[in-house]
Parts: sequence; structure tokens; C-alpha cells
Amino acid sequence: MKILVLDDDPVILSLTSDLLLDEGYEITPVNNPSGALESLKTAGFDLLITDIKMPKMTGLDVIKQMRQFSPKTKAIIMTGFGNIETAQTAIKEGAYDYILKPFNNDTLRLAVKNAIKRKELEEENNRLKELTGLFQFSELISSRFSTQSLYELILSSILKQLHVSQGSIMLLDEKAKTLKIAAAVGLDEDVTQKPVALNECIAGKVIQGGKPVLVSNIDAHPLFCKLARDYPDKSFISASMGIDDELISLPLSTSKHTIGVINLRKKINGMPFNQADLELLSILAVQAAIAIDNNRLLSDLNGIYLGIMQFMVALTEARDVYLRGHTHRVTSVCLRLGHAIGLGKQELNNLKYGAVLHDIGKLAISENILNKPGKLTPEEYEVIKTHPAIGANILKPFKFLDEARQIVLHHHERYDGKGYPNGISGAALSPSNQVIIIADSYDAMSSDRAYRKALSSEEINQEFTKNKGSQFHPQLVDFFLRLLNKEPQNATPIRL
Repeated sequence: MKILVLDDDPVILSLTSDLLLDEGYEITPVNNPSGALESLKTAGFDLLITDIKMPKMTGLDVIKQMRQFSPKTKAIIMTGFGNIETAQTAIKEGAYDYILKPFNNDTLRLAVKNAIKRKELEEENNRLKELTGLFQFSELISSRFSTQSLYELILSSILKQLHVSQGSIMLLDEKAKTLKIAAAVGLDEDVTQKPVALNECIAGKVIQGGKPVLVSNIDAHPLFCKLARDYPDKSFISASMGIDDELISLPLSTSKHTIGVINLRKKINGMPFNQADLELLSILAVQAAIAIDNNRLLSDLNGIYLGIMQFMVALTEARDVYLRGHTHRVTSVCLRLGHAIGLGKQELNNLKYGAVLHDIGKLAISENILNKPGKLTPEEYEVIKTHPAIGANILKPFKFLDEARQIVLHHHERYDGKGYPNGISGAALSPSNQVIIIADSYDAMSSDRAYRKALSSEEINQEFTKNKGSQFHPQLVDFFLRLLNKEPQNATPIRL
């Protein structure tokens, strides 16, 4: 992280800079406002730490000017002449925090840590909003969609999610036993043109091994060090790499076969890859492989759209520690209950799509709200309540999902009309909506949350019974509990 420190007092400037250097930050000390503004214009900084009272120009003036050309740079004010009015003015001008001199080292460390974390969260939210915006190009996709654009879309989305500047998707030609780059970012064009034999590249070994690989030093890697010496091109992505290059490579596989490899190098923040990066990429690669396979096998573009959406659902679940696996479980319960009550084939198909996509609107919800370690404030809950409508808007351009879109829109309604977003009730809710309301609630009850552990079977039965006729359709609750408790059902399925 790059930090610019501005103070006309050489002692304070030196002490502050040395402390932050010891913390591992990249520091640029400046002793005058004009020099600080010049540095801010010519080099990107994540954070500005500035004194308020200085000759010719105050720290507040510097922040005000900085916001015009570097709005993403956070600012911390420090001063020995603090009062409430000064603090309010600083915040109004865009300062993130306010420190009184003299301050101790821990106060400064915490303020910097919090400011950088806030910046990272804002950048992450902006990236997710960009991903949500992909669906706004449905008309363009419908008229100009191509195999190549799918590869590029998947790769660019993954690079953004993992904050990486270089990567590629390599596809397998099973007959020729070769790999060829289908999409690449940060590679020379001549590198992307030639196929590589499986037995002549490390990427081929990754496919043959069938497991993801994280490498921090290829010449010291127990599996690849010998290959690195044997192959002229020591590479996972057909581009030469140095001894200390960090990279991740893993197979792109569906349940039926392996179709290629995805490779990432060079994190934007300069940090090494870690196990969390590998786990996240593994989640995304499964959905990427499904989208690519659908593109190959299905002539119907609807299959491609669904593959992309499922990939975006995977992005949503990867951000929310309490959401992982939720979509699969809700879909499973929906189909089981829907089949049991006698929904037809098309109804079940629409229910499946609606269940798979029901939380896609959470792409637009801040990660610090999704993962908050405790109950939400009323304001945060209002933000959460927007996700059904957001999800429905994302699906609006796709006509074949019109029925599923209604399931997404109304999966938080209630039988008594006190749900959201539209407060519809009773018969106005379709059978599929009644089903997903129960399935979604059941998974919430049976899963751990930040503020409570999963409920026991007895507690779940009590909750459904207590809310029968208010939150849930009364007849469907009775049917679901019998199904859940494996009790015999009536010979004739119920129809709502």
C-alpha cells in the first residue's frame, strides 16, 4: 500500500514515516502542500496522512484539491489543535479519520489499518457492481454473443475477483493432445497463437494430475522443479516466468470431463497467492467450466446464459461465508417438495431456475453487511431487503426466465402479506413461491449464522409450527414437516 505523509514539522514527518515503513507500507514523505499535490497527481496513492495547519495551504485544502483528481485516495488528518468543529470540517471535506497530536503508535497504526480496509471494501463493492452490470448488456449478448466473448468474460471476471493482472484460459484438444490459449490477459500475442503438447508443458501435467497447484518458487517446488529444468519454457501459461514468480494453475473440469486449465499470475497488490486464493479460484473454476461446456454442447443460447448466471451465483456465495452451499441446498429442498406436491415438469423446471438464482441480487450488497458478525442494524436490514428486486431486475432481459424471475422476486414474501418486497399474500403467491419460501427458511434455520448456531430438528419443527398460517402456507407446512420427518403422506399429492 502506498501512503503519502505530509507535515511541515520535520520531526513529526520523520517519526510518522519511519513507523509506517516498519509496518511494511510504501511511504513518500513530503514537507509542503504544493509538493504533496504534485506527488498525488503524478503517482497513485492509497492513503494521504496530512497535518492541518501549514504555511500557505491547510491540510483540508490539500484534501479538497486531491478529491478532484484522485477521489479514491483516503485521507487521515492529524493536528495538535483539534476541536469538534475542526473534526466536522475534516470529515465534510472527505477525510476518513482524525488524529490528535500527540498520538501514540498504536493509534496511528489502527487509523491506517482501518482506512486501508475501508478502501479495499469500497473497491470490492465497485468491482461487484461492475459484475452486476454485465447483465445490463443482455441485448448486446443476445445479438453478438460468441464463444470467444464468453472466454474473455469469464477470465476478466475471475481476474477482477482475485485482484490479478495476468492470466489465461487454455483449452484441451483431446485428439491432438494439446493445449491452446483461448483467452489471455497480460500475455504477448505471439504466445497465445501456438498449441502446446501435453507432454511438453507443465500445464499439461496439471491436467493429467487433475488437481490445482499453487507455486511460489517453481525451482523449489517438489513436483515441478525437475520439469522446470527439463522444459525450455518453465511455464503454466506459455510465458516465461522467473524463479520467484507466484502463480496458480488448476484444471477446468465438469462432472464429466476436463476441458482445459485456468492460470493466474501477478496479484495487483504485489502480495503472494495463498490457500484462500486457491480455494476461491476452485469454486469459480467449476462454474466457469460449466459455462464453457454449455457453450460447446448447447445450440440453445439459453443454456449459455444459465451457465454464466450460475457462475455469477458462485461469485456471490464466495463472498458470503454463511451462504456457501446455500443455493444447492435450497434447490434440492425445492425440487423434493415441489415434486412431492405434484408440480408439473415445466413448473419444476422454472422452480429449479428460480431456486438456483434466488440470491443473485446479493451481488450488489456490500460484503461487510453480508458477513457482519452479528445481527444487522435496521438500516443494514433495509439494504439486505433490496436483493430480491435487484435479482429480478438482473433476470428481466431473459424472457425464458420470466417464471423463474417471479420466484426470485417473491422468495421473501409471507403468507400473511407481511413479507417483502411487494407484501403479497395467500393465493397471490404461486405454489412455487410457497415452496421456495419454506425451503429458503428451512436452510436458514438449519445452518450456522454469525449470531446463532443451527437450530435442532425439534426447534425447526417448532418454528414452522409457530409460523404456520402467518409466514408459511399452513397446509404446505404440515406436508413439509411430514416429508422432513419421513412420515407417510396421503396417496394423492396436494395442490395449492
